[in-house]
Amino acid sequence: MKRSLTLYNFKRKKVERSTTPDTNDKTLKCMVNNTSDENVHASCKLCNLHLFISSKWLPYLKEECHKEYFKKIVMMLHNEDIFYPPVHKIFYFSHFFPIANTRVVIIGQDPYHNRGRATGLAFSVPPNVPRPPSLRNIMAEVKRNYGNATCDLESWAKQGVLLLNDTLTVSEAKPGSHSTYGWSIFTDKILKLVNDECKHVVFMLWGSFAGKKCALIDGKKHLVLMSTHPSPFSADRGFNGCNHFLKANEYLKKNGEVEINW
Repeated sequence: MKRSLTLYNFKRKKVERSTTPDTNDKTLKCMVNNTSDENVHASCKLCNLHLFISSKWLPYLKEECHKEYFKKIVMMLHNEDIFYPPVHKIFYFSHFFPIANTRVVIIGQDPYHNRGRATGLAFSVPPNVPRPPSLRNIMAEVKRNYGNATCDLESWAKQGVLLLNDTLTVSEAKPGSHSTYGWSIFTDKILKLVNDECKHVVFMLWGSFAGKKCALIDGKKHLVLMSTHPSPFSADRGFNGCNHFLKANEYLKKNGEVEINW
């Protein structure tokens, strides 16, 4: 008889980390439907996906991880041959600061779909990887306002910038392939938490897709900055020259917050 997927309890325990930093090999996963061995499930990274959420974020999200849509995500990932980012990086955005310390939110659509690029931070790539066109346009916009900016997105994350993709995984070479898995329910929950738990957050919504998230944000409580997407296909129609990074710091300073060192 096939076994239905169950999520293990939320007692923190050590989960073996992948030795391959930029991919997920199907041989490292248990086949949920084909085993009744509890030890196999206990050691499977995907069966314990929730444990890769930061301990500071997990109390806010553990209820989501018990819901059927999240169990479906886990099941779908078990059936994938190769997807990005690697399991231990899916929730990397949660490992830099507590939710309550969020200062800026930048929303992406889904991770880069080529090997070695997805980091778990929206728009970010590893240091040794050439910057994709959208990221180059983001960097150019930062430098319009701050000529000496380092433009290190991981450094931004350490300062309270939430770099959140709407969909947190993607199949290799198939952009948008996990957009129907249910990740948007999970990431919308995060946006609602930031909206409710924080004050004076700057939300940068680039492109029509991100713009729809405006409905989740209280514009009287936070600053919402909108423009076209930084993609080369649309950057000249509103993103270039939008001054979002300057406006974000002006807003933070006005409300007694430390400015972001872009």
